[in-house]
Amino acid sequence: MPLLIGIVVIALACAATAAAAPNEPLAETEPLFEQDPRDSRLFEPLYRQALAERRKELGSDHPKVADSLLALAGVLESRQDYQQAEPLLREALAIREKSSDATDDSVQETLVRLADLLVASGDTREAVTLYERAIKTHGEAATPVAAALLKKLAAALEAQSDLAAAEPYYRRALTIRRKTLPLDDPDRAASAYDLGFLLESRGRPDESEKLYREALTGYEKSFGADHPEIAWTLKNLADVLREQGKYEEAEGHLRRALETLLEGTLGAEHPVTAAVQDDLGVTLRELGRLDESERFVRRALATREKALAADHPDLAMSLHNLGTVLLMRGDLSGAEPLFRRSLRIREAVFGERHPDVAESVYHLAYAALQRGDHATARQLLRRALTIVETTLGPQDPFAQQIRTNLRELGGGR
Repeated sequence: MPLLIGIVVIALACAATAAAAPNEPLAETEPLFEQDPRDSRLFEPLYRQALAERRKELGSDHPKVADSLLALAGVLESRQDYQQAEPLLREALAIREKSSDATDDSVQETLVRLADLLVASGDTREAVTLYERAIKTHGEAATPVAAALLKKLAAALEAQSDLAAAEPYYRRALTIRRKTLPLDDPDRAASAYDLGFLLESRGRPDESEKLYREALTGYEKSFGADHPEIAWTLKNLADVLREQGKYEEAEGHLRRALETLLEGTLGAEHPVTAAVQDDLGVTLRELGRLDESERFVRRALATREKALAADHPDLAMSLHNLGTVLLMRGDLSGAEPLFRRSLRIREAVFGERHPDVAESVYHLAYAALQRGDHATARQLLRRALTIVETTLGPQDPFAQQIRTNLRELGGGR
């Protein structure tokens, strides 16, 4: 902590202690943390003392004790000490639910605080239940608060990969925000983006495209032309355009996103910039412009090698994409080591049965076929097919493509 900041924080703590005269309990100093949250460990003893005073003077079930519990939990949450904060939030919730003085808003607030903490600590299952209770407590009114609660519930379900359950909540949140917020409100744009991203994940790129365009319009009106949210929305819009074969339009959006990132926001060495470069390389590959494609994919890979862990899935993606470009150029000796390294990362991160693992195995099979090693190619294709049929189903287009390849090689199915 810089010396001057330290002196200021200590002075605030001393002032808080001095202010706690018998007729003005220390509990009344809790708001000081919100004014200067730079050192939560300094303020934590004051909040604990305030809580103890209120328990002693008012009894453990008093609503003001719940207030102190929530305040102390906020101090702990500020440094991500969720383990200590969680029981405080649970106690505060129990007090407010039993208190005749507690309002629905106060109970709802506490439910959401606890659910948010559980999400942050990785427990989305109980969080879903708490968000549902908060929505029920809020009632049927189509308010901005309702939209925020619906969004939180949808995000928790999405984190559990329950995309079908999440979709109606994202839709309700967007409907409310369209009715209650202007077009240039970033929360309205964010709801369109959230639903677009979910529909992209569910394989519905045409619906996703419309929502990304709506989000892009809102972000542009809200933030101007050079905000990172705009660059990321352009990237995702390009993704769904590419899925629909609209490669030229996708290229234009990606170049605009890259220009935005390079000129004023995140810079050339940021992982988000690398993600846009990687996508641009893939798009150029689909357009048959392999020299340009290789250049952008190599830039993305170089950034990700520096910025990401050695087992990060995005690094595996760049390795795979560069391998694909080299394979298309006939550079088997360059492509195969990249595919093998990508496969090792994906197996370590996702396990042996995952669609991304199947993708890496499939490309290794194609490389083996190009080398004339048909036996290895058949073996790898069978492995890829087993993974795809298990994870995506036997009717998935990827599974059908692999079966076609096997028949052409005389490998059955």
